[in-house]
Amino acid sequence: MKASILRVGFENLDQRPPRGDGKRIADYLRETPEPVIIIEQKEITDHNMAPIDDLIDLLQRFLPKYRATLDTLRLEVWEKNDLSQFKTLRNRAERKFEEYYGEANDQIRDSHDLITSSDPKGILLVVNQAAGQMRDDFACLVMGKLLYREKNGKPKYPHLDGFIYMA
Repeated sequence: MKASILRVGFENLDQRPPRGDGKRIADYLRETPEPVIIIEQKEITDHNMAPIDDLIDLLQRFLPKYRATLDTLRLEVWEKNDLSQFKTLRNRAERKFEEYYGEANDQIRDSHDLITSSDPKGILLVVNQAAGQMRDDFACLVMGKLLYREKNGKPKYPHLDGFIYMA
């Protein structure tokens, strides 16, 4: 992944000397051509998405009225009032992605002083290396909702302009 990003003209900010102020900066920066783009990369690993895979396993083992396939994460609800398990799954995924959004928003914000542009574009890149049971469209649905989340009438993540999800 890193080689691909560097090949299209991004600088690896991890190669810069530490700032000394305790702030964490984003992973990649491209200043030319405009617009300036700052990317923060997060990786889904077995460790950080285990609760979601565990919940999927639980649904498959203990709730026979659900048909869940490992490759698609398609839950077909047979009774209307049994949506609570799917909502639990969605909420767990949302909490993990919200953690990524918060960290990326802060790291992109703290990277602004490295550039001269007043309007850089912040991108969260999530690379799914381990949560094989998570459908791409499910992850993008959750991440898309978070991108537009507001707090007190303002964007909750003002330094994020988009996301890329790669499985």
